[in-house]
Amino acid sequence: MVQLIAVDNNTVSHYRLFEQEYESRLSRYTSRIHPHQHERYEYLTQQGLLFWRLILCEGRYIGSVWLEKDAPSSDTASLGIFILEEPLRGKGIGRKAIRLAIDEAAQTLHIRQAELNVRADNPRAFKCYERCGFTKTSRFTKPNGIEVFHMVKPLNNNSLTDTPEYYMSLALNQARLAASLGEVPVGAVIVKDGEVIAEGCNRRETDHCATYHAEVMAIEQACKKLGSWRLSGCDLYVTLEPCPMCAGAIINARVSRVYIGALDEKAGAVRSVAAMFEMPFNHRPAVKCGILQQECTAVLADFFASLRKT
Repeated sequence: MVQLIAVDNNTVSHYRLFEQEYESRLSRYTSRIHPHQHERYEYLTQQGLLFWRLILCEGRYIGSVWLEKDAPSSDTASLGIFILEEPLRGKGIGRKAIRLAIDEAAQTLHIRQAELNVRADNPRAFKCYERCGFTKTSRFTKPNGIEVFHMVKPLNNNSLTDTPEYYMSLALNQARLAASLGEVPVGAVIVKDGEVIAEGCNRRETDHCATYHAEVMAIEQACKKLGSWRLSGCDLYVTLEPCPMCAGAIINARVSRVYIGALDEKAGAVRSVAAMFEMPFNHRPAVKCGILQQECTAVLADFFASLRKT
């Protein structure tokens, strides 16, 4: 369980004890926020410029996360995070902490956007931020020659983040990836508690396997991520209506909700040819169709049109 703990004299003293174990490692992060600078950051917090929280996981302070504005009138804050223990990285702890911090900081700092820079040669960090709703806006090179992506996440109520349309747009990215591989462009993502935990695209031709549909690829990834075959509480977004095989996989995985882009009149097993989710199986997912339907239809039409030209 991940919790964000407000910084006070008690938590800072506890955190400092933990920090001593990693003094050599922390020396690499001189530009980041540290407890020994508590007084300065307390002042920035009082001025409404800084949101800073310690990350508590399984009873241990493992890092910190913060958002900082450069002026009181600014509606944008820069995000920063570090997790001290290497074994804890890549386990979703950072994403959870980022989401909690942004949700709280949006209110306390009165911001409408979060931003950050991530090194172009760090794809794992880039994917982490992307799954938290950040999108790349530019790429630039620092004076030291390091290439960096600038990423932003809008926080205003008009943002597509955390809406069906937003998650379907991520599924469309997977569909476009499939098209680039020469596959029929179908993509899927699986979301749990506002976090994208899995994604997949058609890979039948690439991997020479008839079962490698986008939904199956995403379900397999999600099961590994959660350590369970049950995907209760998960939402699946797919650009094309599932076929009988994929509809069966969705039922067997206990996916709670399914969002569909375009219908498939020839092979769709949810609404078009069959209605498997309405049959008396041992699980019936909720379903909603027509999410970004035009975009999902267009990516398929463009793909098949290009095939006819060749």
